[in-house]
Amino acid sequence: IADLQEELQNCKQCDSTVSQYYTCLKVLWKELSIYRTIMVCTCSTPCNCGLIYNIIDYAVYIYKA
Repeated sequence: IADLQEELQNCKQCDSTVSQYYTCLKVLWKELSIYRTIMVCTCSTPCNCGLIYNIIDYAVYIYKA
């Protein structure tokens, strides 16, 4: 997992087209998602376990990469 995260951090567009760069990112995201645990909130509404914040933090992390 750490290797995949490092690849994402080091991924640069350089001479690639936007399409090629995006495809490379998608492949890495998909591969990384295989290793992520699927988390399920079992709280009643509203959520009080904090899972929603973990999901949001992860989404922000991925989109900043």
